[in-house]
Amino acid sequence: MPTMKDVLRQLFRLIGISSLVSILLWQTREGFTQPRSRETLDIFRRNQLMKQYEESVQFNAHELNWTTANMAKVLMFKGLEPETYKSSNLRNAVRYGVMEHGTKDSDLGSLMDNWVADVEVHDYAYLINPHQKCDVPPHLPKAILLVICVLSAPQNWERRDVIRSTYGNESVWPASREGASMVRVVFMLGAVKDVALQASIESEAARFGDIVQENFVDSYLNLTRKTVMTLKWVTKFCGNAIFMMKADDDIILNVQKVTTFLLLSPPEDFTAGKKGKPIRVMRTKNSKYYTPYHVYNSTHYHPYYLGGAGYFFSLDVAYRILDMAQRIPLFPWEDIFVSNCMRELGIPITRTKNFAWGKYTVSNGRLINDTQCIRFRDRYLVAKGLPANHMMKLWTFTQAMT
Repeated sequence: MPTMKDVLRQLFRLIGISSLVSILLWQTREGFTQPRSRETLDIFRRNQLMKQYEESVQFNAHELNWTTANMAKVLMFKGLEPETYKSSNLRNAVRYGVMEHGTKDSDLGSLMDNWVADVEVHDYAYLINPHQKCDVPPHLPKAILLVICVLSAPQNWERRDVIRSTYGNESVWPASREGASMVRVVFMLGAVKDVALQASIESEAARFGDIVQENFVDSYLNLTRKTVMTLKWVTKFCGNAIFMMKADDDIILNVQKVTTFLLLSPPEDFTAGKKGKPIRVMRTKNSKYYTPYHVYNSTHYHPYYLGGAGYFFSLDVAYRILDMAQRIPLFPWEDIFVSNCMRELGIPITRTKNFAWGKYTVSNGRLINDTQCIRFRDRYLVAKGLPANHMMKLWTFTQAMT
């Protein structure tokens, strides 16, 4: 007569065989073959995440769960806006003679001495607005995964062209089962005084349909306004997005890693970026980052901030930050200002491992080398601080290897 130990042994054996058969049947149904390289494994894993995402989370079932208060905030932003580009509506930009991009650091120092930290409701008018950018045809899934808002200087057309040829090409991102891209990309610009430059921007906008422009002067000291503009535009016109990204125009994204990262991230109460470190406040007047005592009187900036090269928010977080941004005084450095809003709201800043890479070495005008490209492809979401030709080099290399 078999003992209890023998019965248990047979039972576990049957369970093991049953589990193995189930796994084999699942692999056969999914057309799975054992990946033979890290790249193949990444593609398989990403495809499985895409399927799970579509079937059980966002594309067919997810509805943005905004409360009545959230919707009230959206309606609030549809208030009166100035109809034309008038200097009286430019506040610090004109009152203190803020010049457009290209202002010398020595001139910035004088302008910073006159900075007044006002609380500002962001009521600037749109000069160019592709408001339909995030619209989705009725037969396609309503939600999109990500809106990337690139803060670009008006004259940086070369960088914008590189971005459009790389991660700004929406077709390089994964698509839903119906073939619609999961990502939208727009460029955020302020106003310019040069008539010829404005005409060029309008021509570029008509050709590509990806430029948003408001009527405050586009200047280095107005980057905070441009960031608030970004939050306002996304929440007002892309409310069907799950995540947004604020990005500088000198970065490249690792599309494969960003996609997988976001598909594994919670759709609410989410932030991601490179956490800052305590930085000494620059008091040298000819420095680009000069900050006088009346603007900030501590010796170091609070380490509670996200690096400004790029960061991600879920849309509910973007709504909350936008609301707070119109309740506290503006600060000239946008990454510090956004993080001040987060601190007031109690939104935690957590360090995102291997988020941004910027420790490349370039000498004698040479491009970044293959080893550096491999390092970025294998580890990081974002490469920052790149000249336009390095952006293209990094993209071309990593895409070819992928």
